[in-house]
Amino acid sequence: MATYKKKWDWTLIVIGVLLIVCGIVAATYPGLTLVIITTMVGIGYLLSGVGDVAAYFKLRKHMDVSGWALAYAVLDIVLGALLLLYPVAFMALVPWIVAFGFLLFGIVEIWISVKAKQAGGPNWGLGMVSGVVNILCALALFFVPASFALFIALMAVWRGIKLIGDGITVGKVVRMR
Repeated sequence: MATYKKKWDWTLIVIGVLLIVCGIVAATYPGLTLVIITTMVGIGYLLSGVGDVAAYFKLRKHMDVSGWALAYAVLDIVLGALLLLYPVAFMALVPWIVAFGFLLFGIVEIWISVKAKQAGGPNWGLGMVSGVVNILCALALFFVPASFALFIALMAVWRGIKLIGDGITVGKVVRMR
């Protein structure tokens, strides 16, 4: 086994710092943040649909592929195009989708923290706090979706702080073994 000589995991620390910077930018420009997120989601759906259409036509030569797969791909393309053409109209949906993601992520973080505590891992409490914060933010977004840009900023800063902590913890855990 290779010897781990690094004191910290600098990759996580650098990513954490970048997320903090992104959070500050999101707080400074909330409208732009919403437009960028909606545009990125639109591009994602569009690319996914194009990829699925290409896969459908490649696969149908070799196997029986349901027409529903093609319909799903076309739906992705249409949804992506609508998001790109009318980002302001769809910005109202984005907070709800993100809130659901925060809720799921918070639940997973709490579960991982419980497992880390059971395994005797250090700093499991930071993950627990992060999970609870994610769930609280999800609930706040469900009830006040207009606060989305501020929550994106706060979550980016919080996630950055957590990743910096994780970068330090990785070094501690590896040195303990």
